Amino acid sequence: MSQRIIYEEWKKIDKESLSGRSFYLNNSDTIVLETVALKEAEEGLVYSPTVKNQNNGQAVNFTMTECSSTSMKFENQAHDFPQIIEYRLIKNDSLVAEISGKVNGEMRRQRFAMSKIK
Repeated sequence: MSQRIIYEEWKKIDKESLSGRSFYLNNSDTIVLETVALKEAEEGLVYSPTVKNQNNGQAVNFTMTECSSTSMKFENQAHDFPQIIEYRLIKNDSLVAEISGKVNGEMRRQRFAMSKIK
């Protein structure tokens, strides 16, 4: 069975926010998996994904807890899964996104390797 390629794209909305989405292609159809708002808020930088058929179609907020020149970490310990979303720069054209957290008391992780394409 072949693995599906997942894409993620981002657009600058204004000085304080970005809009993103992750999707895959099914023949000529674009199937959106989630949309994301990344915005400056009173509590700091907030990553707000909306996933189809989850959380009643509502965004879930994750607040940035760590930031460096090569990584960003967002957390929402009250969310079922994930509780942590991280992006780590590997080199100028690639990064790893990871979602993690506890499910029924056990730690789970999913990693997504990404490369920049034109």
